[in-house]
Amino acid sequence: MRMIKKLMWKSRVRINSIFFIAKRYFKTKRESSSLAPAVLSVFGILIGVMVLTSVISIMNGFQFGMIENILEIRSYHLRILPERSGFLEKNEIEDIRNCRGVKAVLPFMDIQTIVKSSYSDFIICLLRAVEKNVQAIDPGLIKQLNIISGKFDLSKKNSIVIGNLMASCLGVDVGDSVRISSIVGNSFNTIKQKQSSFRVTGIFKSWERNIDLNTAFISFSDSKSITQENEKMIYGVKLKNHFDDTFQKHEVSKLLKSKAKIISWREYNRSFFGVLRLEKLMMMFLIGLIFIVVGVNIFHSLQKTVYERIEEIGILRSTGASLKAIQLVFIIEGLYIGLIGSVSGLILGFFISGHINEIFAVFNVFPTTYFYMDKIPARIGFFEILFIFLFSVLSSVLAAFSASSEINRINPAEVLRYE
Repeated sequence: MRMIKKLMWKSRVRINSIFFIAKRYFKTKRESSSLAPAVLSVFGILIGVMVLTSVISIMNGFQFGMIENILEIRSYHLRILPERSGFLEKNEIEDIRNCRGVKAVLPFMDIQTIVKSSYSDFIICLLRAVEKNVQAIDPGLIKQLNIISGKFDLSKKNSIVIGNLMASCLGVDVGDSVRISSIVGNSFNTIKQKQSSFRVTGIFKSWERNIDLNTAFISFSDSKSITQENEKMIYGVKLKNHFDDTFQKHEVSKLLKSKAKIISWREYNRSFFGVLRLEKLMMMFLIGLIFIVVGVNIFHSLQKTVYERIEEIGILRSTGASLKAIQLVFIIEGLYIGLIGSVSGLILGFFISGHINEIFAVFNVFPTTYFYMDKIPARIGFFEILFIFLFSVLSSVLAAFSASSEINRINPAEVLRYE
C-alpha cells in the first residue's frame, strides 16, 4: 500500500512539474522577440474560431429561415398524392391526423394562374386552395405567413389572401379587388379561359421573396370558378419532428387504403437542400484553412522554441527527465494555445452572432432599404460549434506534437559540454 501511495505521489509530482514548466514556457518571452509567440498563435486561433462561428451562425439563420418557409408554407414534411380518385377518404385523413408524430394534415390544390388589378398588368401567381378553417387545421401555416394587414379569412365568398410584394405590384390593399385568370382543359380543342374576381381580405409577409410575390390563398369552394372539376388534391402532412420523415412515411403508408404516392421533404426539395449543404461545407472548408495556417505557425513557433531552449532541455534530460515528459511539456503548451484561443474565439463569435444587427447598424453595412429583410438572422448549432472547437484544439495539439518530435535529436552531453 505504501508503495502504491509512493508511486501515486511521484506521478502527481511529475505531472504537476510538467504543467508548471509548460505554463512558464507559454508565458515567457523569447530572447529573439518582444512578444511571446504563443500569444500570436492564440490570436490566430481566436480569429479563426470567431470568424467561423459567426459566419456559420449567420448562414444557419438564413438557411433555417428559408427551410422553415419552404416546409411550413410550400412543400410540407410529407406530401400525399392519391393516384386514382385524386382524393383520400375522411377516415383515412383522420387516421393520419391521429398518428403519433403527426402535427397537422392539410388538403390543398395548387393552381397556376395569372392575376391583375385595375392598376396593373397580369403577374404570375401560384394560387393555393385550402379549407376555410385552415387556421384550426394548420396553425403553423398562419404563424409562418405572418399576416401584416387584415386577417387570414376565407369564410366569405371570393376572398383571397396575398403576399405583400404581390399587393405592392398590383397596387391593392385589404378590401380591394383583383381578377384571376386560369387556363383549363385536357386537350388543345377543349382549352378555355376562366376568370373570377376576388376581394383581398389579408396580406402576409413571410420574408421569402418568391412566396410573397407569387403566392395567394383561396378556399376550395371559390376555386371551382377558375379550375376544372377533376383537379387532383394534395395532402400536406406536418410532423412534430421533420427529421422523422422516413419513419413517418412508412407509418402513414400503412394507414392508406387507396393507392397513393408519398413524397418526403428531402425528396421534394432535394436539389435546393443539396445546394445549401454544399454551400455550408465549402464555407467551413475555406474558413477551416485558417486553422491549418495557424497550425503551421504553431508548429514553426514551437519548433523554434525547442532550439532556443535547447540548454534548458539538456539540463532537464541530465536531471533525469524522460523524453516523453519533455515532449509532453510542449504538447501541453500547444493545448494551452488551442484552449485559450478557442474559448476566446467562441465567446467573441457568440457575441458577434447575437449582436450582428447592432454592429451592422453602427457601421451602416446592412441598410434595410436595399434588402428584403429588416434584420439578419443568426442561429447557433451545437454540433457545428463543438466541431469547430474540437478541430481548433486538435490542430494546435497536433502541431505541438510534431514540433516536439525534434527533442529526440537533442543529445544532452553535447549541449552541456561548453556550458
